Amino acid sequence: MHCKRDIIKGSILNFTLIEPTGYRKRKSGIQTAPSSYPHIGLAYLAAVLKPLGDLRVIDMSQVSRDEAGTLLSVKTDFTLISTTSFNYLDAKAMALDFSIADHSRIILGGPHVSIVKEEVFNDGPWYAAVAGEGEKVIVHAIQNKLPTSVPGLIVPDSSGNPPPERIADLDSLARPYYSLFPMHKYPNHVLLTSRGCPFSCSFCAAPVINGSKWYYRSIPDVIDEMSALRTDFGDKLFHLNDDNFTLRRERVLEFCELLLKKNKNFRWVAQGVRADRVDSRLLRLMHKAGCQRISIGVESADPSVLAAIGKKESVSQIEKAIRLARDAGLEVLSMFVIGTSSDSLAGTRKSFEFVRRNTLFPVDFYQLIPYPGTLEWQDAQKRGRFLLKDYREFDHYSPDPVFETDQFTAQERKTAVLEASLLVKQMEKKWFWKKHLRFFLPHLLIHRSFHEIIEETSYLLRRISGSIKKRVLRK
Repeated sequence: MHCKRDIIKGSILNFTLIEPTGYRKRKSGIQTAPSSYPHIGLAYLAAVLKPLGDLRVIDMSQVSRDEAGTLLSVKTDFTLISTTSFNYLDAKAMALDFSIADHSRIILGGPHVSIVKEEVFNDGPWYAAVAGEGEKVIVHAIQNKLPTSVPGLIVPDSSGNPPPERIADLDSLARPYYSLFPMHKYPNHVLLTSRGCPFSCSFCAAPVINGSKWYYRSIPDVIDEMSALRTDFGDKLFHLNDDNFTLRRERVLEFCELLLKKNKNFRWVAQGVRADRVDSRLLRLMHKAGCQRISIGVESADPSVLAAIGKKESVSQIEKAIRLARDAGLEVLSMFVIGTSSDSLAGTRKSFEFVRRNTLFPVDFYQLIPYPGTLEWQDAQKRGRFLLKDYREFDHYSPDPVFETDQFTAQERKTAVLEASLLVKQMEKKWFWKKHLRFFLPHLLIHRSFHEIIEETSYLLRRISGSIKKRVLRK
């Protein structure tokens, strides 16, 4: 068994917490890769449930089907499953295959429930569900035998139960409890320094799930958690997975300055970086404080698309932010969306040209998956034609579009995805030789730590070895 049990004296309940992603094979044929860090939502739940009973955690991306069968055959009072719309069918198939409902009360939570609410009971053996932030809801509900009056708690045949109030004081939450996770299998740490985002991009489900308010933790509390993670589970790369990390510039400055003052030498990456919220001073300080990479949601290099999706940034702002970040020594992951309801093949090709002009890598292109409640979902219903009827079957990894519009047909979307894939490969080759040969010694020896030099050298040797093997095989 990969997850040890945490026995609590005097406990009267036992809980199984499950991350279901990866349980079933997807129609695209692409198997979900094991997660590189533990599920932070389940870790927060584990922290608040620990005083109530015995716990165990199952990450389906880290266990085989046989191991899953052994783990899921154990009787528990409650089985808590965190779901997104992307992995809901994993959760349903797993629950039915192992008849979990026969020996446990299954409570469903996560973004999927927050979006569909009572509709989740249309299929699946669910005992109850939790919408919104679940830490306080689940404790209150279980301590009071799941009364229907708890905001955020949904039970079959209920209707109109309001969502829970957002948790404004994030420092008051118990820190995520990771001792039940197979931490030796995860190469990275993960944490949140804030929750929510005040922006409303048309494709993003965050406002639907959490509303538009942004709440944040104190910087000392964040750094204390990072220190504890390194002490308990080793020195790993930290992923700061905020929806909007740089929303308040002064807070990021405080974070970096305190890291430097305490001489922590953490290595970290930040997602949720908006181009209009950074400048040269901030980016250079982030790099000095240990930041290795930032993720910027470019979305599109077509100004009309940026305006239509409500990005509230210009192409020139984004281009400048990427240049400043690179000048500061940071790697930039640029992320694009293909196929919003306002997009077209010509518009997508403007993004391709933007990538070539700036020699962007790493770079990711995501085909739009419109989810219920988002503006893109509403636009797709009004102006588009869905090619798949059940949104739970939408597959992030499939090259096949899920809807089309008159200005961006299904065939054109497939063409765009293929061109994007080829472009990413081209950019990888250019980036590899530029980064690892032309600038290898001067850049690394001046700007990088000893640990990073070892990592970069190892990667370079693996790539050269792989290139030689391919040439030998061709001959």
